[in-house]
Amino acid sequence: MKIYTNDMINKINEKKNKRKKIIKYICLPFLTIIVVFIADMLFQKFVQNKENVDFLRYKPFIVMTGSMEPNINIGDMVIVKQIPQCEIHIGDIITYKVSNGRESVTHRVIEIIEKDGKITYKTKGDNNNSADTDIVTYENILGKVNFQVEGLGNIITYLFTGTGLGIIVLLILIHYSISSDRKIRVIAREEARRLYNVPKYTKKEEALW
Repeated sequence: MKIYTNDMINKINEKKNKRKKIIKYICLPFLTIIVVFIADMLFQKFVQNKENVDFLRYKPFIVMTGSMEPNINIGDMVIVKQIPQCEIHIGDIITYKVSNGRESVTHRVIEIIEKDGKITYKTKGDNNNSADTDIVTYENILGKVNFQVEGLGNIITYLFTGTGLGIIVLLILIHYSISSDRKIRVIAREEARRLYNVPKYTKKEEALW
């Protein structure tokens, strides 16, 4: 039988308090942002029927081809933001609608053409041998790539498969089961205390349960 000294109890409590602080101040806010982000994307896509959803004026796109490798890989998520025409320069990576209007491409601007007072853009994938056939106008540009998150597109895509949704449901059930089990232990402890007239535990002692 292991005997806990006051020093051991204090160390255990310190570790638990650190873990709680990490969850409270780092993990929970991050997870909350992710959940709000995904929920907002789904609402815009399936309720408002938006073709290109955005979050606080930023639009996320999942890269489906390797045309921009090694800078942007398949499964990465790029975050773009609409900018004024005067701020688009050669070398910028932009996302634009292709001529059919149903697909989007994320490529680099390699040339800016001004003719008859109208500006168009020639683009090319870093991993492609030739430039794009579409001449891009400012009206077709969805935004300039501000940053990218490696692999996030793969994760989001997986979460919306049958297996991914099953894992989410399983995690929710596990969390609910653990929370319920802890409540049962607390109730049982309180009943035992009243039954045997045991004085109330201190917060430090309760933390060991």
